[in-house]
Amino acid sequence: MSSTLRRNADISRRIDRLATGCKRYGPGRLPNADRRDIGAGYAGASAALAISILFILSMLALTQLGSPFGVGHPFWALSAIVGLPIIVPAAFLVGALVWRTLPAMSPATIPYFGAVAGLVATILTYLVSIAIVFVLAVGLHTTGGSDAVLWDAATLTALIAIVAATFTAWFTLPLGCLSGAIYERARTRSVPDAPATGAGSD
Repeated sequence: MSSTLRRNADISRRIDRLATGCKRYGPGRLPNADRRDIGAGYAGASAALAISILFILSMLALTQLGSPFGVGHPFWALSAIVGLPIIVPAAFLVGALVWRTLPAMSPATIPYFGAVAGLVATILTYLVSIAIVFVLAVGLHTTGGSDAVLWDAATLTALIAIVAATFTAWFTLPLGCLSGAIYERARTRSVPDAPATGAGSD
């Protein structure tokens, strides 16, 4: 029992340190980051950007080192780069929406509120990004003169969604939970601020 308590305390201290770093040097210093929803949007967008960069670097590394499963290919890294203008804004909007929609379900009523909200936001980011890709695919196939615009767009979107989920969901979902927990910890606890450079600190 004591070892479990020590482990939980150690995890809590690590989350506190991450929260402090985010507050001092991360999105917590951006304009209006003191607002619960906007701050969550910044946190979600930052996490999406960091995860995308990690994925890009991983694909490039696997290309150079060789992958036993053949998953490392520059195409997937390029796809992630192209997807950044979709994923990052989607993560911002979803994060802001989730933390604006769930205030009634406060941390007192939802155990591990930050982690749960982070998980919900991550899943919704996938769905919103896929919806945006579908709209873009419809436009692409329409200008291309396809006779089955919706079918072709849906097929392309489904392929992208399956590949994205297969390659990334196994680590984006846990990181989404972690990001939500860190944000909620930074928001609800007193964390020393960095020297002021503008708005955006609690």
